[in-house]
Amino acid sequence: MTAIFEKLPLPPVYYHGREASYWREDDAGGWIKVNETGAKNFAADYGYMKRTEREANSEADDCLMRIQSCQNVAYVGPLAGFDAGVYPMSGSLVLVTSSPKFIKAKAGEWPVLKKLFENKSFATTLKVLVALLIGWVLFAAGIFVGYHKAAYSLDRDDIYKNGLNGTNSPFAPFMHGSDDANPHGAMGQIISVNFPLLMIKGPESAEQVVIISSSTTIRLLHGMASTSDIKAGQFAISIGEPNDKGEIQASFIRIIPAPQNQ
Repeated sequence: MTAIFEKLPLPPVYYHGREASYWREDDAGGWIKVNETGAKNFAADYGYMKRTEREANSEADDCLMRIQSCQNVAYVGPLAGFDAGVYPMSGSLVLVTSSPKFIKAKAGEWPVLKKLFENKSFATTLKVLVALLIGWVLFAAGIFVGYHKAAYSLDRDDIYKNGLNGTNSPFAPFMHGSDDANPHGAMGQIISVNFPLLMIKGPESAEQVVIISSSTTIRLLHGMASTSDIKAGQFAISIGEPNDKGEIQASFIRIIPAPQNQ
């Protein structure tokens, strides 16, 4: 290896490891793929000798190995928004092989469009389309206004239920009717038994669905009981938590004597 070789810069040739290919610039400013022989010939044009008599590798061979180490690219191909060339991206080199072609505006006549706009049928069709577009915009505006009015009404109803009519509101006792269902419990006559579901009818005919699970504590008066002790026609008190269907997930059920007025 000569001292001149050590000072020679690497030629503009890049190596793509995934394809094991070499790429060099052509006369048009793009990039073309060449094989190893073509890459050596290109390196020879930059002063690297292809033949050697004493060493195992020629200068061109060593040049290609340096290119593989120093000028390797992770991607080769066109890339939107980039001219042809080599770009560093995320710690790797990217070789863009071609530049985008932009269409340039040019002043001139437009006979086809002129004839189209002067056509009466086209003008009529265009007016109809504009009218339909205006109608669609008005219709969409009506839907938008209606949606927000409905949302306002719903929010106002939620404020009523969760505010004045909420369980923690001081006005709650005055905002409920006597027949309103209690979401956390039920008391009344068992009118339907279809385990794990019970239907309990309140004193003012309000019906509440109660769900029994394995964790539900059941008592008959003061003693322990089971689901076999629950019968239609009995009176019971249920305590639990409401689910998303408005049913009570019972944690406790007590079977009680019938009220004296029943």
